[in-house]
Amino acid sequence: MPQPHLNELCVPAEVPYYSMPILGQPISRFNEGDLIADHRFLLIDDGPISPGNLADVYRAHDSITPKDPNVAVKVFREPNAEVARQTTRELEAHIALNGISHIVKTRTVGTITDGPSPQRYVVTELADTTLEQKIGEETSKRKRAELMIKMTAQIIPAIVAMHDLGYIHQDIKPNNFVGYSDGDYWALTDFGLVEATDDKLKRANSREERLWSYPTEKSGIIGTPGYTAPELLSNPTLVSTESDIFSWGVTAYRMLTGTLPFRAEGKDITEKFTIFKQSVSYEAPIEAKNLNKYVLPELNEITMNSLANKPENRPTDAQWLDLLASISQPKSVKTGS
Repeated sequence: MPQPHLNELCVPAEVPYYSMPILGQPISRFNEGDLIADHRFLLIDDGPISPGNLADVYRAHDSITPKDPNVAVKVFREPNAEVARQTTRELEAHIALNGISHIVKTRTVGTITDGPSPQRYVVTELADTTLEQKIGEETSKRKRAELMIKMTAQIIPAIVAMHDLGYIHQDIKPNNFVGYSDGDYWALTDFGLVEATDDKLKRANSREERLWSYPTEKSGIIGTPGYTAPELLSNPTLVSTESDIFSWGVTAYRMLTGTLPFRAEGKDITEKFTIFKQSVSYEAPIEAKNLNKYVLPELNEITMNSLANKPENRPTDAQWLDLLASISQPKSVKTGS
């Protein structure tokens, strides 16, 4: 299988990387039957399966892997220089993390040049489902607890590996875990907000910090209401491995209980973040074990500790690994229904 290279990350030298369509202007999208990226990928839907402001995701068939053809093609729009830099960080993360178990597998990255303007893309293996869908489908409390243990065993080592390589995801949530083989294999995906720790150090005292928060739309906050770590609600530059642990803690809590630990409702993203900030600041979440009797005490403790308001009070990803070593699937869940 061809491996992506760093030199594929840049658009052609004769085209400035910031000369992309301005956000909000009409964008011509690809359609069913289109062949893109040197005619390698055949789109199989009329339009994207996941449209967005800064990228569209399409289902496609990979012509050079006929035995495993189904892929997702994410095509980027880069309306300004900062968005282009973030796209580069995302593509670099795909390359750096490719091959790590339970990180989404990347087929290739590149640039589409046969359109009105160049557009970079990344191709990953197409998943069967998302954790968000799985949580919505699962009503058995016992099976929820089993799912959380399976997910933890697969995903925590991947998060540790990602952190060890110097990347912070910034948007860990059920929608960003994808399942394969009917949910037997799970992988972390969507590095659209990824932060490299060396980038954070370079920006520590830079005016670029406010510009850097472009993905926040109107909220001024990076991430997703209900999952963003409390310290980032006031200062998005305080991103750390501990902020990823908070988001993972919320995800674990949802797997165990089917609900969020903190309120984050609202008519738009600004209101959702406002309510979430109030809730996470002043309301103590109900312990997971009180909502699901099948939750192991040690899993309840580390999940609740991961929701701590202060980063220094949260467990590390290494402590999550230690917990995995101390439990095993057969004895992990009480019997019952």
